[in-house]
Amino acid sequence: SSPDAEVWRARVRDLVERDFFAGVHDRFPEYVQLLARRFGWLAFVPTGKVNPARRPLSELPVGLRETIRAHNWLDAELHALCRRIQERREAEARLSRQDAG
Repeated sequence: SSPDAEVWRARVRDLVERDFFAGVHDRFPEYVQLLARRFGWLAFVPTGKVNPARRPLSELPVGLRETIRAHNWLDAELHALCRRIQERREAEARLSRQDAG
């Protein structure tokens, strides 16, 4: 990570917690359900892959994967943060449905 990593971490955490309703792609159907619940929408989850020609990260050589991760540390941390927030919101939604039902 970079010398100003803590500044960027704090900025990203603040934006994601306060200003955005972020989700993660690996939990996309659950994220769509959260959005539908929040805005009163009927949920529809598209299933087509945006870039079907893109190889999965797991198919790249290990050295290349490590280089990509090293240069995208903030993206990786943002993904982990958004995942935790989304999982928390999903749990809150389940509790809310249990209380209502």
